[in-house]
Amino acid sequence: MGLKRFFRHREHSMMQRIMVPIMLIVMLQVVIFCAVMVSGGSLSYIYQNSYQVLSEKLHSRSSSMDLEFSSVGSELRSSVNIVNSTVSGTLLSQARSAGEITSDAEFGSDVIKSLTPELADLVSKGRSTGAFIILNNPDGNGGYSGIYIQENNGRPEMIVGETPYISGTGVQISGSAEKYFVLTEDEGNDFFFEPLNRALNAEGEETSIGYWSMMHKSVVTGKEVISYTEPLISGDGTVYGVIGAEVSEERLAEILTDSGLSDSGDITYMLA
Repeated sequence: MGLKRFFRHREHSMMQRIMVPIMLIVMLQVVIFCAVMVSGGSLSYIYQNSYQVLSEKLHSRSSSMDLEFSSVGSELRSSVNIVNSTVSGTLLSQARSAGEITSDAEFGSDVIKSLTPELADLVSKGRSTGAFIILNNPDGNGGYSGIYIQENNGRPEMIVGETPYISGTGVQISGSAEKYFVLTEDEGNDFFFEPLNRALNAEGEETSIGYWSMMHKSVVTGKEVISYTEPLISGDGTVYGVIGAEVSEERLAEILTDSGLSDSGDITYMLA
């Protein structure tokens, strides 16, 4: 028993004698490596390289967002031209004035119906999650005639508007559709009143300027959205309404993916 205990003690002593210098050598190598990294600027290079990669990824996200917003604006401006041209043709063929669009409810309804196909086409392009036309015809209680269309399972669906607006257009109607918009001149409805009032109070080319809203709750869907709107102006200068497109928060999240930026998925973007 004494010999076994003796040899076991010698084995432990030899192991300790071997491990101590090995650990010292490893520690020395780590110190030397760190010193080389710091003195040679390697850590700074790694940091700068990481920052550059992150910056490029963020720039890519920014470019995607710019392209998306630019496309929404471009498509809406194209629709503005088509809508105004359609309205001009209607006024000419029926010998009516632009002012009657907002003063004659029945004629206003006919005008909205004639514009429904263009609005449905705007939504079908997929950039916006909803599009609308609102006439400048307040009823005294905050009600405005108009139409709102969104895409539902690949088909355009009206969720604000009268049934005759979509007759023969292929647009389906939501079971919970409202007949008109209810808007009051507060912060949440800047998407409508800002371009409308700018057009009413401006002169010349200023009336063609569109308006990008802040993130707000849609008066139609209740979802958080960003809206782009433009005033509708007839050939004689009558401001007869507003046309707009909405981009939902969910759509923005699809564009601003966190892929490649964080392993945890905890990413916050600031839009400016």
